Formats: sequence, C-alpha cells, structure tokens
Amino acid sequence: MNATAESLREYLRKVPRTIIVLEAQDGAAWIERVVCGLEHEALFVAPSTVALMRSVESMGDRPRAEQLARLGRLLLGVMRHPRSPS
Repeated sequence: MNATAESLREYLRKVPRTIIVLEAQDGAAWIERVVCGLEHEALFVAPSTVALMRSVESMGDRPRAEQLARLGRLLLGVMRHPRSPS
C-alpha cells in the first residue's frame, strides 16, 4: 500500500473508531501516529516472532492483510479479559 499520512488520515476519518492491526516494519511509526491521532488503536505484529506470519511471507497484500486481521482477532481474544467491553 502506497499511502501518505494525509491519504491515511482522510480514509480513517470516515471509519468508526476501530483497532487496526499492522505488520511491524520500517515506517510503522508514522502510521501509528496517524492511527492513534484519530483515536483508533494500533496493534503491531512482529512477523519474525510469530509463527503464523511465517506462512504468509510470499503472499500478496490482500491475503497478508486478511492473515493480519485474523491474527489480531486471535491476539485480542487472548489478551482481553472476557468481561471487558469489546
């Protein structure tokens, strides 16, 4: 995805408050600033330390994004208390 800070802001302003799962890589810091600056939440996944991500190294952008979303759901299910609001 070739995004600029302004194009990302423009898109995220239209999206209800949400959790965004990103692959930790170079450039992730500016994305986190934009995401959190608009009151969304950013979660980062380190592909080198997560076995699930190793299986998608050669995938294109869409399948990789879908895997990140699934992994984010898994991590949230494990990390949040069952009585916490979702």
